[in-house]
Amino acid sequence: MAPATHFLLSWALSATVLQNRRNRLLASLSGVAPDLDGIGLVVDLISNKTNLYGKYHHVVGHNLIAALLIASICALLAKSHKVSMWCLSFICFHLHIICDVLGSKGPDGFQWPIQYLYPFTTDFTLMWSGQWELNAWQNQLITVLLLLVCVYISATKKISFFEIFGRRINAEVFNMYEKYITR
Repeated sequence: MAPATHFLLSWALSATVLQNRRNRLLASLSGVAPDLDGIGLVVDLISNKTNLYGKYHHVVGHNLIAALLIASICALLAKSHKVSMWCLSFICFHLHIICDVLGSKGPDGFQWPIQYLYPFTTDFTLMWSGQWELNAWQNQLITVLLLLVCVYISATKKISFFEIFGRRINAEVFNMYEKYITR
């Protein structure tokens, strides 16, 4: 799935269980962090000679070691509730993995296997034969549904996923709502 969808899923989950903005941010980022292994795409596009994206995406950042590392970093950066922060971060990371197994097939039909026990072994992979393409209607529907969930959370809790950019931007979202929508 697209990084934006991973973010919406992680933010929606964290917004339902966490009161602390910083911890929501950490949990949300842990749901997107596995895709950092896709940074090789930039190098590939610039050099036009490498295949770092094809070789390392869904490998380096999509495994148990990465999950443990990201959850631990989030717990260390959390101001409070460090154990629950570690658990939520670990869950958000794995939601990312599940979503990728469900819907990240390439347009050429290539299924992205998840080498979950990398670097210990590459023999154990997570894959589903029914995996739909990245731009499939299922992914689009999930993204739209998550946007609706985020709007509902925003309306009921007076927080939005724009809070990741800062409290002022989050407040401006609600100021604009009050100014233009509730007239």
